[in-house]
Amino acid sequence: VRVVPSPELSLAQWQQLLQAEGLQVSGGPNRVGAYALSSLTPTRDVPALVQRLRAHPELRLVEPLQETP
Repeated sequence: VRVVPSPELSLAQWQQLLQAEGLQVSGGPNRVGAYALSSLTPTRDVPALVQRLRAHPELRLVEPLQETP
């Protein structure tokens, strides 16, 4: 999943959000401030995860990453 956090999001809030969702940063930030996140568990319902993350006002953008074959 790719996310762009709001600049107002504190490091503590960011870490809490990642922990609550079982995620870790796997890349970034890129030039626009986007981070790639990956799950700490191998089986995740990505559409449900994206929906939950989009409910957080501290995240400006949330989108699934394309899987490479």
